Amino acid sequence: SETLLEAVDKDSSTSPAVEEEAESVPLPVGWRCYRSAEGRKYYVNTNSKETTWERPCAAATAPKPARTHKNS
Repeated sequence: SETLLEAVDKDSSTSPAVEEEAESVPLPVGWRCYRSAEGRKYYVNTNSKETTWERPCAAATAPKPARTHKNS
């Protein structure tokens, strides 16, 4: 049973670091973080009313860069 306990300890020690790293990056524009009644984080897009348990990343919602047109 000690091996099982050690595995759980290792998993719990790595999870917060990953979460902290993600939280150091701001949410995309229009997204807000809330906690459910059970204490679980969820995210709401205040523009589209979309909800998700997964933290949205800025790259997924960032506008595509404008194409540059060459006149030659």
